[in-house]
Amino acid sequence: ALRIGGAPVVVVASPAEARFVFAQREQRDGLVRVRFEIPGEGVSGHADLQLADWIWTVRDVVLVEH
Repeated sequence: ALRIGGAPVVVVASPAEARFVFAQREQRDGLVRVRFEIPGEGVSGHADLQLADWIWTVRDVVLVEH
């Protein structure tokens, strides 16, 4: 099961119910960039992921506190 911050990922009806919000996904330079927000913590950022041999690897993560 997919986990974030030690907790299982749960699909919710609206962003107001979510602990994590995945805002956008884009491809760049052979990587997939996933932008996210953690509204309750005042944090946003992105993670750059790379797929090789059916395994996703995190190449970079940027977090910004608001």
